[in-house]
Order: sequence, then C-alpha cells, then structure tokens
Amino acid sequence: MSHPGFSSHPPRSIPWIVVSRLVGLAIYFIIIVILSGIQTDNLTLISIISFLTEPVTIALVVTFSILFLVGEVFLALGLPLNLPGPFFNALGSVFLVSFLLQLLYLVDRIGSIMVFSVLKPLEPLFFFLVFLIVLIVQYVHLFSGDKEWRERPPPVTEKQATGQESYPPTHRDVSWEEVESEFRNMLYDFFHSIRDGLKRKE
Repeated sequence: MSHPGFSSHPPRSIPWIVVSRLVGLAIYFIIIVILSGIQTDNLTLISIISFLTEPVTIALVVTFSILFLVGEVFLALGLPLNLPGPFFNALGSVFLVSFLLQLLYLVDRIGSIMVFSVLKPLEPLFFFLVFLIVLIVQYVHLFSGDKEWRERPPPVTEKQATGQESYPPTHRDVSWEEVESEFRNMLYDFFHSIRDGLKRKE
C-alpha cells in the first residue's frame, strides 16, 4: 500500500486514515471473537485458532496496526511535520515481520517439520535489515519527491485566470505551501550533495 506523499495521487485525509484503520482493527477483533467460539476436534484447526487468539499474536497485530496508523497520519502532513512517518512505518514493519515469522513457525509445528525454525537465530538480523531498509527507502521517497511535483507550475490566482491582474504584485504573503516547498528543496539538495560526495569517494 502506498503512503501519502510517495505518489502523484493526492494524500488521503487524516480522519479517513484513522477511521479506516480503526474499522480494520474492529473487524479483526470480531474475527478473533468468532474464532474463539469455534469448537472442533481437528488438531490442525485447533493449532491455528490457538495461535490467532493467543495474547502474544493479538498484541503483535494491534502493535503494528497502530504504528502504521501513526506513520500514515504523519505522512499525510506536509514537511517538516511528516518526518517521523517513516520511523513509525519502519518500526511497524519489524512487528509485522515478527508476526509473519510466527506464522512460519506455526507451519513447522503443524507439519512436524524443521524448515522455518532454523530462522529463529537470525531474527535480530531480519528485524534490523527490515527496519533499516524501510526507513531508508521511505526517507528517500520523502525527500526526493516526484518529478511531476517538482516541475509543477506555481498556482494561478483567480485574478490571473480572469485576466484582471496584468502586473506582478509589489507585495504578497508567504504561504505555508511555499515554506514547505523551500524546506523540501533544501533537504533534497542536502541529501543529493551527500550522495554525490559518496560517489566521488568511490
């Protein structure tokens, strides 16, 4: 799922983000309640239901859902308010990977095999790499922006559109959009200068 600010599509509103995420969590808890009431003699199904309804699994799902929610809310804001967004998404990705690994271990237990259990000693490495990759990729997207966005012409005022304004104004107020644009360009130039310096060293 793409995050606001990473594509040419307009970002979703913060209320819509919060409501959609909370609705998703509510549906998840409804499913958990339904699974908890299922009575069966099938050992495989019992193992799956036990895994999905145990407190550790629920805590993992709730944690990465809330972290993604917070990250998406931050990314819906403009610079510099959206800077914490990638950090929350990277942290949420770590909990999501932990949940997926637990699913793989469940497959091992159900099938009485030892295919995925060998990954347990490598969990810290997986978590570190996932956190680092997600963090770097999202900050690169955040600072570089779209070429379409950077080449976007300045907004035309109503007077300019109707031809009533035939001369440039001698004074105008600076908008928050222009401040955000200057801040984004400054960060973009800063990171590109670092990248160019590293390339010259290589």
